[in-house]
Amino acid sequence: MLLKRNSKVLHETFGPGVVREVVGQTVAVEFFGEVIDVLSNELELEVEIPAAVAVGPPARKNLLFRQAFEAINLGVVPPHPEELIALSIGGGAIAERIIGWLGTAQKDGVCKVFFGDYGAGKSHHLRMCQAVALSNGWVVSSVELDPKNADAAKPHLVYRAIISGLRFPARVEGPQCGSFFDFIGEARRFWQQAGQAPYLKSSPWYRATFEALRRYPHGDEREYLDACDWLAGEPVQYANVKAFCRDRSGTFPPSMPRSRETAEVYVLHLVILHHMFRALGFKGLLIILDEAEHIRPYSALRRGRATNLFDLLARCAHKPLLNVPDPFPNDHGHELPRFWAEGPHFGLLVGLTEGDTFSDPLLPLRDACVFLHTKEDIERLVSPSPEHYQHWCSEFFRRCNVAFPAATAPISDETSRRRLARVLTDAYKKQSATERTLRLWTKLATLVLSICFVGEVGSVDEIANVVSKCAREAAGETLPWE
Repeated sequence: MLLKRNSKVLHETFGPGVVREVVGQTVAVEFFGEVIDVLSNELELEVEIPAAVAVGPPARKNLLFRQAFEAINLGVVPPHPEELIALSIGGGAIAERIIGWLGTAQKDGVCKVFFGDYGAGKSHHLRMCQAVALSNGWVVSSVELDPKNADAAKPHLVYRAIISGLRFPARVEGPQCGSFFDFIGEARRFWQQAGQAPYLKSSPWYRATFEALRRYPHGDEREYLDACDWLAGEPVQYANVKAFCRDRSGTFPPSMPRSRETAEVYVLHLVILHHMFRALGFKGLLIILDEAEHIRPYSALRRGRATNLFDLLARCAHKPLLNVPDPFPNDHGHELPRFWAEGPHFGLLVGLTEGDTFSDPLLPLRDACVFLHTKEDIERLVSPSPEHYQHWCSEFFRRCNVAFPAATAPISDETSRRRLARVLTDAYKKQSATERTLRLWTKLATLVLSICFVGEVGSVDEIANVVSKCAREAAGETLPWE
């Protein structure tokens, strides 16, 4: 390691510093205004630029396909990003649309609301967005809103859920961030970039806490971990954090407010994180909220607080609104910058059961749904056409046969696969587009493969008879006593 005057270095105990003089193996380093002599083997040369973010999915393996097949069979979303896109009906076209949204996010913003009934594929689409965003360099957090763990009327709980759910894309070189704690270590290492993020110095919480964290070794010491967890919204004793920051930097942040109106505070935290991610080489932060309809039975006070949080999140994902009132400020007297009027910042995707959202045609769009600023923000999910469904079934059978040729011998030829796909599609056509539950019809396709795996049905005719009976029952063509 070549050390010279003004080189930026890291020391396990003293943190980041600047080399002032090198004499043999002894190095005089300035740490936060104090020059200390240390040994050269105790120093790590600070890299000026983070490694590039990896783009694109990894190679496909049969094991991943098997996991995806089992997920579809259980009615859940395939876990692996590549298989999720490949095994979605029209997955390639959907992925291209998502890439288009993300490509213009910094200029035009991205805020999309996926409307659909139960089983229409809202969660599936949101998981696809997460997979595409991760493979294109975005940091993503997906949160399912619910009154217990992520109550929208309590912004600190939503913030905590977003931080704990952060997923980071891989880098071309070096370790991948696996958590918020890893991100703090990377931000410290590249503080010359991360420390310049907009709004960071305007936040007394982030400014004071990071100042103290940077003066302490990045490790598993309890007081250091407590400060990291506190910044992530975890329930840590504020007195411990206050003492840690005061001892390390001479200043300390205010307490994290958790009662009354606090949305402004926590959305500012998310905006700061978005810009810090960008400073570290990521494309930015994409927030995904599912089950947003949970706030409908809230009391008027709780619904108002949840709506204010949603309004702030939506404003930060859009271009600034003109000639509209500001959101409600926090109730704790903190003077914060008008960050919502200077966006767009992070991206936002929402899953929402439509209900009576648009029952009043005269109601302005933002009054009907606070996430919506234009009609282009609306994404209505409809069931695939019979032609698309049939093509997907045939391709699904083919891919399974390629992955497991011995177990799926009865469907090894194209004619057999197309026949079974037609059997399913004939029943699929009998239901109207509003009646179809996509989750059910994809599970019916796995029935063909499950029969093959069991190995007790040898001919395509037998498979077709079993599948036809089940599909007709699913389509409501048979009566209970038949």
